[in-house]
Amino acid sequence: MNVDGQDEGDDLREAWIDSLLITMNNTQADTERLARAMEQIEGKPVTRAKPTLRSSRFRWASMAVAASVLFIAVLWMESNDPAKLALAAVERSLQVAAMPVPRKYELQVKYRTGTEWKAYDSEIYIQGRDNFAVRHPGLLPETSFWVGQNERESWVVPAFGPVLKGGKDFLKKWLEASEEIRTSSLHVTTLLSRMRSKGYSLKIEDTVLQRADNDSIECEKIYAESNSPAIDPTKHEDPPTQIEVWVEKDSGLAIRVIAKWDRGEGDPGREYLELNFVTEERNLTTDLFLAESHYDGYRPVINSWEESQ
Repeated sequence: MNVDGQDEGDDLREAWIDSLLITMNNTQADTERLARAMEQIEGKPVTRAKPTLRSSRFRWASMAVAASVLFIAVLWMESNDPAKLALAAVERSLQVAAMPVPRKYELQVKYRTGTEWKAYDSEIYIQGRDNFAVRHPGLLPETSFWVGQNERESWVVPAFGPVLKGGKDFLKKWLEASEEIRTSSLHVTTLLSRMRSKGYSLKIEDTVLQRADNDSIECEKIYAESNSPAIDPTKHEDPPTQIEVWVEKDSGLAIRVIAKWDRGEGDPGREYLELNFVTEERNLTTDLFLAESHYDGYRPVINSWEESQ
């Protein structure tokens, strides 16, 4: 028995746990120590991270990562199972996405109506688990409508006409019925939460994501495939068949998320959804997630709280 090797492994485990706890109260320098400890555990050459333009995202993510990943430490240290490593990476990214940092993503949804399909490009702002707002192009030129949700209510602000408000179920049903969007799986946390459920099998690999702006980002690509094809129509469930997420290695931030739905011949509905991270919007306030921020003057308001329960 290699006692020295065992002692070295124990030391690495203790060093990693220590670095996790330290990171909860400190900033980037301590978080880099966490990354180096993980590299040692995985048997990779230890390298020091270079400062990047994304360092602010890294600092914001460090506390959430440390707080959430303690229970995953056993998976990293005791197993090389790719599925378990993928689950740990999803959990890490979910905690980063749930932080109260305003972020902007580009959103594209493709859906099929009969024999043809349509694509719509939108933008979505998210903050934590509950707050999001989507700006979607309207039917008339240079018009748009907004849909969103905050901790208290969900809402729809059309280009013209009354504002609609209700509980969270109200917006979910409205989105599912909307011809322009046709899916309620818009929030990053919604898709990441799907991935970690028992209904999906996971794979993970290292990759470099090439962005449209020629930016290259070292990522972990996590692939989730549904192994529970049965859908309960009474619960308005239509989960994606496949989900892919590119997670920035340094920060755990979801840079790109793609969801796909398998459709039978002539079966209408959404087929494809893609989210691409644009930037952090630190100057935004929570007012963005209120319906009143997206129209001027008087608008009648239709409350649908009873229907949304």
